[in-house]
Amino acid sequence: MSDKEIRTWEAEEFKHHIDLPWQQYLDRLEKGLLKRALKPTSWFVDLGGGDGRLHEVYKDVSQHKVIVDYSLDMLLAAQKKITDPRNQNTYLIAADITNLPFQSNVFDGGLMLRVIHHIREPSSALEEANRILKPGSSLFFEYQNKKNINSILKAVMGFTSFKNILDQSPLEVKPLFWNYSPGYIEGLVRQYFYIDQVYGGGIFWNRKLITTRVKKLEDLDLMLAPLLGKIKLTHQLFMELRVKKEVKEDKTFGKTPGNNILSILQCNRCKIGSLEYFKGSLKCEQCGRMFLLSNNIIDFR
Repeated sequence: MSDKEIRTWEAEEFKHHIDLPWQQYLDRLEKGLLKRALKPTSWFVDLGGGDGRLHEVYKDVSQHKVIVDYSLDMLLAAQKKITDPRNQNTYLIAADITNLPFQSNVFDGGLMLRVIHHIREPSSALEEANRILKPGSSLFFEYQNKKNINSILKAVMGFTSFKNILDQSPLEVKPLFWNYSPGYIEGLVRQYFYIDQVYGGGIFWNRKLITTRVKKLEDLDLMLAPLLGKIKLTHQLFMELRVKKEVKEDKTFGKTPGNNILSILQCNRCKIGSLEYFKGSLKCEQCGRMFLLSNNIIDFR
């Protein structure tokens, strides 16, 4: 276990949460926006992919898929969803997304949804995403907007303070769950990525009012997403990002990955060692560190 505070889900807890009607509304909205943003890739990484709920969206768009999550229980649940032989090129990695076990410049696409609000220092996750993605490749990214219309209305009615809305600093709404202002997140993101498109999501979302599926509202939400991304008053904001990185003139920069997971892995302890199979685990060729391989999940925590 890392010495850092990390918010993780247990699979049954998350399933109960995501099955709630208002969460299903957001789930379908996220999948609809992700479908719009996806481009064909060779290696695709789902950072904080949990139980693989978004795998069905990108599984046929990329040749090789990697799901990363800190929760082993969630990855075991993901494994059950991807048992189809057609998903044999999907790999499961247990790791901290601020300390990833991948070589630099190996992925040509990725996503990070419902993740950043659980990270105390989001810049560390953005920096790592930039490192492992190739120059010019894309990342579909989401964050929780503290300047949403519901928060503003609550402040107008006197239920909360305007200070929380006007302040640029992150707001911890509950333990290990932060909401951010658009200005704060965009300032961080622009250090590592270009912002190609912003979408607003969930303008009709209300956990008390949405008790059953209303497809027309979902379709309208999707249609309005680009406009809502300009206004930035929805609870969720989504970004299509493009990696900002100089192309270095050396033989190892941006080399083409092979067709198996070992071709892109790297020890996340010594930061330089390649890995090899050794007695049912993976071993760093440089520092000798061992990483457990169990149930087809590689544990780098």
